[in-house]
Amino acid sequence: MRRFARWMLIALLATALGMWPLSSVVHAASIVTSLADDGSSGTLRSVIAAAAPGDTITFQPELTGTILLDTSLGALNLTKNVIIQGPGASIIAVDSRCPTCGAGGMPSGGITVFTLTITMASATISGLTIQHGNGDSCCDAGGIQSFGTLLTVADCTVSGNSGGGVASYGPLIVTGSTIAGNATAGDGTGSGVSTKNNVGGQLPTTATITNSTIVGNTATGTGATGLGGGIYHKYDSGTNFKSTVQLIYTTIARNTASTGGGVRNEDALQSLGTIIAANSGGDCSILAPGAITSQGYNLDDDGSCSLTMPTDRPNDANPGLAPALAANGSAGPQTLALIAGSDAIDHGGMSANGCPTTDERGITRPQGAACDIGAFEAPATLTPRPAPPPRPGPPPLGGPPRPIPTPRPGPSPSGGLPLPLPILRQ
Repeated sequence: MRRFARWMLIALLATALGMWPLSSVVHAASIVTSLADDGSSGTLRSVIAAAAPGDTITFQPELTGTILLDTSLGALNLTKNVIIQGPGASIIAVDSRCPTCGAGGMPSGGITVFTLTITMASATISGLTIQHGNGDSCCDAGGIQSFGTLLTVADCTVSGNSGGGVASYGPLIVTGSTIAGNATAGDGTGSGVSTKNNVGGQLPTTATITNSTIVGNTATGTGATGLGGGIYHKYDSGTNFKSTVQLIYTTIARNTASTGGGVRNEDALQSLGTIIAANSGGDCSILAPGAITSQGYNLDDDGSCSLTMPTDRPNDANPGLAPALAANGSAGPQTLALIAGSDAIDHGGMSANGCPTTDERGITRPQGAACDIGAFEAPATLTPRPAPPPRPGPPPLGGPPRPIPTPRPGPSPSGGLPLPLPILRQ
């Protein structure tokens, strides 16, 4: 039910933006029945090629495992309005055969996993792990590269890609997803998510990232050019449109770059209920004309993210993040839990202040007095009532015990030896 509601929300949002015709919300389904990538019937590649605009591509229920791409056939190129609806990030992975991608440097082998190259096409990719892709280690992501009208990434894991996880030169929606362990070298920008205006300035870029975790991405460049380990939001002075990124209850942590380990922002960025913490190279780097506008309930741990609202927690040294990603009870993307005592717990807003009704895993918000900041909602903790003092028990039947009287010696028999003393019992 939660997944259906999320899909309806995405469809209605895309429709409202005029990017997705209402008639395309429901279409005939095409089913992937094979993990092979040889172009034969039932493979993901062949189903994408045969799909009609507006089709929904699903997977045979019993299908589990990894689709290893045949790199000689190129990336999985989406040229139509399609929805790829996977069964879950822990069930199906699409792999571009570059196991050393995501480790930094300039790896060889592999290609970008998904590309969206036609500027008037839109695509939704959900419920998959997208891994081990290799872009050009500069501007093209190894995971998903989009020049399309609208790219939606929902309930996905994008990990271990070189050239970056997701790069979008058009509108972007990321929801319920984890983007982790990606890397860029060369020019080294935006190893987690990279956004900028559409090439040629034809379309403004509006990127919305909600209930998502961006962790452990690394932007290393030649010299000091590594920018935006988690997010790189590019300003393009040659376009007529400003681009805007909005962060909503998202966790951006433990990313690395020479500048802006968490976020490098060169245009407009708005942040609500988001953790940006524990990033190497600083939580945020802002380059004019870029600006970060806080919408409240945010937390950073170095004071670099322009958090000025009364409900913000700037320079907070206690984000309380778990040491590593974990399933945390979900079959979807792994998440970064909050540990007991975290200052993010109960310091978000409520639904009236923009807090989503669930967290990245689909757990209902809030669990406590208020929503938790970031993508993870910690479970409610109950303080046990102190045990009452024990009541005195009833006295024994017949009242309190009587003392045993001290026996008196009896008379001595003939011979002078005393008789045994009688034993008195209560």
